[in-house]
Amino acid sequence: MKFFKLNLKETIKSYIRVLRLAKKPSYEDFVFISKICAIGMFAVGLIGFILYLISALFL
Repeated sequence: MKFFKLNLKETIKSYIRVLRLAKKPSYEDFVFISKICAIGMFAVGLIGFILYLISALFL
């Protein structure tokens, strides 16, 4: 039980350290990240649709 409490303290300290270093992204960063996410979602959707078409046509 002592190990668990010690590990929990260290985990909480690391979470606090990360929260202190985190900052709000600028508008340009937000737009860039949003574009990258949209491209990734489109690519995954396109791959899924192509696989669906292949399976529907040949199976």
